[in-house]
Amino acid sequence: MSSAMLKTGVLIQMERRLSELPSRQAAVARFVLKNPQEAKSISLQALCGECKTSEPVVFAFCKRLGFGSFRAFKTALAEDLGAQRFRTVTGASLEIVDAEYHRRMKPEALFALMAESYRRSIEDTCANINGTAFDKAVEYLDKAKRIAIIGVGVSGNVGFVALQNFIRTGTPVTWTNDPNLNFTHLAPLKPGDVCLALSQSGNQLDTIQGVAFARQRGLRVITVTSDHNSQMVEHSDVVLLTGSAPTAATTHLSIGAEIALPILIVTDALAVALGARRSKDVQDRSAITHEAMKPRTVPPRRRGSNGKNGVQA
Repeated sequence: MSSAMLKTGVLIQMERRLSELPSRQAAVARFVLKNPQEAKSISLQALCGECKTSEPVVFAFCKRLGFGSFRAFKTALAEDLGAQRFRTVTGASLEIVDAEYHRRMKPEALFALMAESYRRSIEDTCANINGTAFDKAVEYLDKAKRIAIIGVGVSGNVGFVALQNFIRTGTPVTWTNDPNLNFTHLAPLKPGDVCLALSQSGNQLDTIQGVAFARQRGLRVITVTSDHNSQMVEHSDVVLLTGSAPTAATTHLSIGAEIALPILIVTDALAVALGARRSKDVQDRSAITHEAMKPRTVPPRRRGSNGKNGVQA
């Protein structure tokens, strides 16, 4: 496969987890990464020969990636390679995915495709998240006296939803998606407080600079990103890797599936896990909030006898 061909799905999972694999499983991964077109149809015996390994090692490799069989692994690999015809980079040009969708698809087919994109985004993020790192992040959040959520663009905007969730936990929290205010929000925090940095691409300079500033001030930095090579990682105490980001956000209609959703899943889970540590206080505040909101809630409309929405006579 050309080096210009983007790796997605199974391939990117192997690439990211290569360092975690035992040596013989890593040999299988390296062969597949180097020869994906050949690997999608190779026999089990031939693969063992190419990698100088045994069938149990290949089965363990497939299981480690979440597949129940070698055939299931090859099927997923073939699907990923087939999808890459929409993701081929030639020099500086990028095939614009949405243009193809718009020309060739009926609305209902496009909806189904978008739903599949969301499903895969969730699965990729779940596969990437490291449980130990997640637990450590929750521990830091629990000990913090204040939390500042920073980010720009779509990732930063998701931070507003995260803000609503973290407010429920009882820790004072602020959020900004304005790069000029990053330092303003971070400056009052003290060592032990948390900077939660959101960047699905990992390459936003403003967020990188904000994270570096937080580290200089002795804050705990939790980064949520898809890029394990991002400069943000160098300044972070915990990195929570999401599913892969799109090649270029401007060429993809589904910024929700590929940018917003992975960040939302992780931040929502962090807030819920933190709230679970303080369940009684959270429940008490929820009950108070619920009572306060009752006068501001419109009761549901009942259906009339004619089957239409309305109050029955």
